[in-house]
Amino acid sequence: MNNKIIWYLNPWDALPNEIGFDRSLSIINKLSENNFNVVWWNTSFSHAEKKFRKKITLDNCELILLPGIQYKSNTGIKRLISSILLFSFFFQIKSVFKKKPRIIYLSGPILFVSLYVFILKLFFNIKVVCELRDLWPEGSINQASGLKKYFFKLISVIPYFSRYLVFKFSDNNVFINQKFKSRAENLYSFLKEKPSVISLPSPIIDFGKIKNYSSIKFKKNKNEIWAIFSGTLGDSHNQEIVLNSLKYVNKSIKKKLIIFISGDGHNRNKLLNIINKNKLQNIFLTGFLSHNDYLLLLEKSDFGLSFYHSHSPVSFPTKVMDYINAELPIIMSGSFDASRVVEENNCGIVIRSDSENEIAEAISEMCNYEKLSIYTNNIKKISKNYSSESQIDIICDFLYKLI
Repeated sequence: MNNKIIWYLNPWDALPNEIGFDRSLSIINKLSENNFNVVWWNTSFSHAEKKFRKKITLDNCELILLPGIQYKSNTGIKRLISSILLFSFFFQIKSVFKKKPRIIYLSGPILFVSLYVFILKLFFNIKVVCELRDLWPEGSINQASGLKKYFFKLISVIPYFSRYLVFKFSDNNVFINQKFKSRAENLYSFLKEKPSVISLPSPIIDFGKIKNYSSIKFKKNKNEIWAIFSGTLGDSHNQEIVLNSLKYVNKSIKKKLIIFISGDGHNRNKLLNIINKNKLQNIFLTGFLSHNDYLLLLEKSDFGLSFYHSHSPVSFPTKVMDYINAELPIIMSGSFDASRVVEENNCGIVIRSDSENEIAEAISEMCNYEKLSIYTNNIKKISKNYSSESQIDIICDFLYKLI
């Protein structure tokens, strides 16, 4: 009988054939290949697609869909309530008697299961591994303003305490970047004494899947140069500053610049207003794309754009990992772990100010064939170091040592 049982708790990642983060699927696939029996606790509501799921079965794990509620904003009140509903997990305690796990792996901002985890750890001697993938509720607080900000601060006392307990109960920890690790260890000094690893975002970019795929949406002419800005049209990504900078882009560039902004969100109309006000041409808001369309757009693009507002808690954005794995040079903002990689390897341009002129100059430079070739060759040299497989191996090798 296989007693290498892992309970994997992540209610945010995508199931097969859904858009969204596929990190959980990659981890579970790897564990299954190494004869681990995985029980994946997810929810009935898709975090990325914002719709309810149909019940499905997976070949490589047992999937349990906990009750979820519908929400639109990733940083809003309903998202918080959805997290609280994970308390329904507590009433599944009878499951532990059927399949006692050796390891409980908590992934993402799961803040309301600490009591249950404590009980399991106390009575069943279970190892707990916590993966910090999001600075939440900090993200919600930073993006709010006015009375809403004070309200978030007030109600965040409970999730802060719950997160403290989860880390206190944990035996080992996984951090998605150095910034989050440092932040956690500054808040909870006891974490410095616990074994941990850093595993960066791990999207799978496999152009082999679209070898025979085509789409009328993305027909590229030889005289065009394409840029992609991928990300939610919300309060974290800063598509506005890029759009406002385009009026300063060098008009003498030899090829026609076309920018695709993929994703959707409540700022869509705001972006459309900027496009109309500045009379911008060749800017396309694609909305949510199917996985194949997204891969096709990445494959046809020449460089990627990644800009965030200063209040955003990200450090190594998943979309930047998309670009690296797709071997696209990058223009990005901020003092992030990712921006350091871009600078040190000369595979793009980092903008450390809110200067629209600087962004325009960087875009104009990317449209220069010689400059673009240098950046492209450099990103090709490092892309394998940031592949999905390499990052997932870090996690799984870490878990293998616990059994």
